[in-house]
Amino acid sequence: MKRWAGCVLLCLALTGCVPEPDFPEEGALQAEYRGLFILNEGQWNQSNATLDFYDPQKGYARTSEVFYRTNGERLGDVANSVLLDADTLYIVMNNTQLIYKVQMPSLRLLGRISLPAAASPREMVKVSPTKAYINSLLGGQLYVANPQTLQVTASVPLPDHAESMVYVEGRVFITLGNYPGTVNSQLAVVDPQTDAVQLLTLPIQNPGPMALQPDGQLAIGCRGNYLNTNSAVCWLDPQTLAFTDTVYINGYLYDLAALPDRLVLSSDHDISSVRYADKIVEYAWIDRARLGARSTDLLYAVHWDDLAQELYVTNAGYGAQNGKCHVLTPDGQLLRTLSTGIFPGTLFWYR
Repeated sequence: MKRWAGCVLLCLALTGCVPEPDFPEEGALQAEYRGLFILNEGQWNQSNATLDFYDPQKGYARTSEVFYRTNGERLGDVANSVLLDADTLYIVMNNTQLIYKVQMPSLRLLGRISLPAAASPREMVKVSPTKAYINSLLGGQLYVANPQTLQVTASVPLPDHAESMVYVEGRVFITLGNYPGTVNSQLAVVDPQTDAVQLLTLPIQNPGPMALQPDGQLAIGCRGNYLNTNSAVCWLDPQTLAFTDTVYINGYLYDLAALPDRLVLSSDHDISSVRYADKIVEYAWIDRARLGARSTDLLYAVHWDDLAQELYVTNAGYGAQNGKCHVLTPDGQLLRTLSTGIFPGTLFWYR
């Protein structure tokens, strides 16, 4: 999910061809899908990304591989993220260089945006009805596309290793992370009116996940390098472009979620939190035992559903195995656990 560390772990887990996962058929195809979706990244170079649907009206019964079963087409290689724009869903495929455009709630495929072979798209943001940005891990370009015609119309030079991207206060913010052996500590700020890029220097290297807090501050997770466990969270005022605070974190940081009173972090240690009021870090705010997670399991993504007031934590397990998604209350009490595909990374609701 948007993180090169995940790709590294995927590669380490591969020892050859991996058989297609066996998904239990818990739900039947429907005319409309309204509920929870989990996008499973799959394994690097295995083309086994999947989309699962969970029906809240049927006890969160799962319909696995719902994109394939609806459209007769596999998603492809590494499903990195989604953009839900009203009744249109865009699915960003990192290693297949594709963006799928899907009609909701039918999940019918409307078309594709094809990117150059050098691209490795991570995320997509829409800045107008006819303009969207697609960042890329490699290739040194920020791609401009028309969501209506599905054509790439331009590209903007950008340093390599683009990771997360958010659109706030009339600007697009893009974290520029590291690969092993490289160093980057920059945040790109793009003006969608002119495509001009401004680069800000962060207090610590390897920025990755971002989360917009209820107070409008942008929290940026920085992961240090891949050889130690030095991570941090930096806060940026999106209006003034000033960094307002930095808190250092033990462990390697994977993802962030902004709750009403705190920032929740997934790391290689556990699920921690940082209170907005005093910036105090509470390690093991949710420990592994509460989730039934083994020491080797990867607690990968965190997601906050503001409407239901529920926190989601995905457990990718280790390597070529199906994962789990844990649903918790705002104070971290376990409500239910859902089965997922391989490397559950992105969660979203369509209601």
